[in-house]
Amino acid sequence: HEKFPKHPDGSRDLVTDWKHTQTWKAMEKLVATGKVKAIGVANYSVKYLEELLPEATIVPAVNQIENHPSLPQQEIVDFCKEKNIHITAYSPLGSSGSPMMKEKTILEVAEKRGVTPASVLLSYHGMRSPAIPFHQRS
Repeated sequence: HEKFPKHPDGSRDLVTDWKHTQTWKAMEKLVATGKVKAIGVANYSVKYLEELLPEATIVPAVNQIENHPSLPQQEIVDFCKEKNIHITAYSPLGSSGSPMMKEKTILEVAEKRGVTPASVLLSYHGMRSPAIPFHQRS
């Protein structure tokens, strides 16, 4: 993109000597001021959390990830649950145009429960269990 910072040779101008853990440490200082009550991360994989947690004095309160029945991301959901990090869904209705709102299984669950497809999708986190695939729930 033309607005992305570039070096004179056209290569991307990226800061490569700064780690995400340094940013986290700065965020922890904000909590100490009392002006911030909780801090979290977004789009963190297990790899990034495994890098962060040994250096953190505060465990992230939340990890916001894209999460819905078509993109369950079970590995990171399970990891966060184990570490008491709340998952908040980005795009719980399924991205642009809300394609999940028209999925047969979602519509069936919504009809059976007497709720809207959006309600089913928004409650997806609370309904999840690795032992029972979403499409097999009643």
